[in-house]
Amino acid sequence: MTGRTGGFVYFIQAGEGGPIKIGWAVDPRARLNELQVGCPEPLRLLMTLAGDGGLEAQLHRRFARIRPRGEWFRGRSWPAWSGCPA
Repeated sequence: MTGRTGGFVYFIQAGEGGPIKIGWAVDPRARLNELQVGCPEPLRLLMTLAGDGGLEAQLHRRFARIRPRGEWFRGRSWPAWSGCPA
């Protein structure tokens, strides 16, 4: 979604080596807490990038081949994601 500005693209991982959610929020830590309520695995914030919904969409396209569902991506490849901005 490209109409969002002034926030951060975040990477949140479920468990150790679990799936990673790429999303956008004004406050990624608050978003982590919201997601944790519905997730049985402990979640951790891996990193944030200042950006808008356009950056989030670029990253979703870039990692589409490792996306099993929605905004969640296979996490076992995380070390390869360093320097990931599209």
